[in-house]
Amino acid sequence: MRHLRLLGAAAALALVLTGCAAPAPEGAAPPKPTTTATATAKPTPTPTPTPTASAAPTKPALDDLIVSPSGLGPLVLGAAPPVTDPALDVLVIGSVTCDPGSAPITGVWLANYPDGTTLGGKVTSPFQVAVNDGGAISRIDVRLAGPHTDRGIQIGSTAEEVVAAYPDASEIVDFERALVYAVRGSTGTLLIEMDTRDDGAESGFGKVVSIRVGPPDVPVYAVSNTGNVISPCNLG
Repeated sequence: MRHLRLLGAAAALALVLTGCAAPAPEGAAPPKPTTTATATAKPTPTPTPTPTASAAPTKPALDDLIVSPSGLGPLVLGAAPPVTDPALDVLVIGSVTCDPGSAPITGVWLANYPDGTTLGGKVTSPFQVAVNDGGAISRIDVRLAGPHTDRGIQIGSTAEEVVAAYPDASEIVDFERALVYAVRGSTGTLLIEMDTRDDGAESGFGKVVSIRVGPPDVPVYAVSNTGNVISPCNLG
């Protein structure tokens, strides 16, 4: 028996020496798990967008001006002409000389575009603007091709094109040598005038020779071969 007890003690000692731990007693806390430190990836910074330079403002091209019962491009009937920069404004203050050798008339509103030639061969500005005593625009006359209505009608358009574009015209008045289509709006009236003379005197026969903007209640009128134009000069 003494020999068996010695063998049991030797076996227990061998277990301790080889690292085999005995089971944890009941009720003891479980061993803490071993953790491995993990490196946290740093977020990639978002690049700051490069600001885009705004396009420099430019004066509208003559062909981009829309004429309507309300006005012409930035020129609004009943409002003062906008004044920002002579290089950008479509209308500027200037002077007019009516007769050779006469003193110029200053303080006149002028189209800020080169002159051109009408269908009848007269040199003029592309449009003219009348301003009342209160400084508000009261009338606009378009004389040259370029500015056009939102339906594509401009100086030089044919009568057929006008008829097709404005079947809903408010009024159509046949004068002796002109046919005028009136398109009335809440803020103004658009008058489209066609030359109906067939005498060979003018090359505008059967075409639009004038487009005008006036007040909502303006009577329909024609300007062909009349002195009814916007000018500081005495044309009578």
